[in-house]
Amino acid sequence: MEFNQDLEGERSPINNPLLLGHDDAEQLFLSSFFSKRVPHAWLLTGTKGIGKATFAYRVARFVLTNNAISSETDELFSSDLEMDKPPINLNSDINNPICRRIMSGGHPDFLNITRTLDEKTGKIKKQITVDEIRKINSFLSLTSAEGGWRVIVIDSLDDLNLNSANALLKILEEPPANTLILLVCHNLMSILETIKSRCRHIKLKLLEKDILITLIKKYLIELPMDETEILTRLSGGSIGRALYLADGPTLEVFNQIETILATFPKIDMSKVHELGNTLQRDKTGDLFIHAMHFLANWVANNIKNLATSDLEKSQPWLDIWDRIVDSVNKLKALNLDQKQVFLNTFVSIKTLTNNSNSGLG
Repeated sequence: MEFNQDLEGERSPINNPLLLGHDDAEQLFLSSFFSKRVPHAWLLTGTKGIGKATFAYRVARFVLTNNAISSETDELFSSDLEMDKPPINLNSDINNPICRRIMSGGHPDFLNITRTLDEKTGKIKKQITVDEIRKINSFLSLTSAEGGWRVIVIDSLDDLNLNSANALLKILEEPPANTLILLVCHNLMSILETIKSRCRHIKLKLLEKDILITLIKKYLIELPMDETEILTRLSGGSIGRALYLADGPTLEVFNQIETILATFPKIDMSKVHELGNTLQRDKTGDLFIHAMHFLANWVANNIKNLATSDLEKSQPWLDIWDRIVDSVNKLKALNLDQKQVFLNTFVSIKTLTNNSNSGLG
């Protein structure tokens, strides 16, 4: 499920020094970087909210604070660093003046391309326009202010339209020396093949449960452990999605569904009706979608349990899961009655569990 991820403050990827769960990706970049065979463009892919942009900005800080591969000396690091051995990670001192300039957008050798504010509407634009991509040409037309690398981060490729994608392609074809372009991408299938072919690809992995719990506890200090477990279970390995779900009434809806399902196979339909009313009042449809995804995960767990013992009895549960997913996909197109769909799902579950052949209960 897609979600909007506009994090601010210390949670914002450009300001966030903390990256967990991606040691392999860091080692892959460092290995290439210290081999002096550094691809000019890096395509960073994986599920939204797992740390791809944070990784990109870590690379930018690392490269620019270490003044890598001076164009004058062609050395990996300037001599004043006196490094005995290469670093084992991309850590940088966040209080370093160079890091502070990167984070504030004031470093002359760093360019950050994201969706910008539409002055007419006062809202963030839905796409990265071709004018934003053309800023890269102006940026690269200048010599490096500090005699080393110039770094560009585009977050994300998914926000490009056709014109801006084609403009980027031309830049990727012949970038100047000592140029590093870091491209964040959530959906690899939506990217032009010609862009993919010009990049070194790093796929970042979903975050493991223990890492998710660590990050949730860091950002949501007062969140009870039971709610942390819920977020961990429903986040799909994405800390960004976990933080998104924790914002607003979503967690309370999850808690109410958990309460209803706690008495399974008995189901209190009066509580289902009450929750259905709550979902109906949310005109955005977001709460309904979150609730249905919660139910889909719960049904999927039942399917897994039955599939190991009696595959035939899992089929009715598969049918319910299919209907849940279908209702989410068709919500806006068919203007579905959210409350009725929610009620019908629980009626189907209750009817199935009352059947002695259901395999559960």
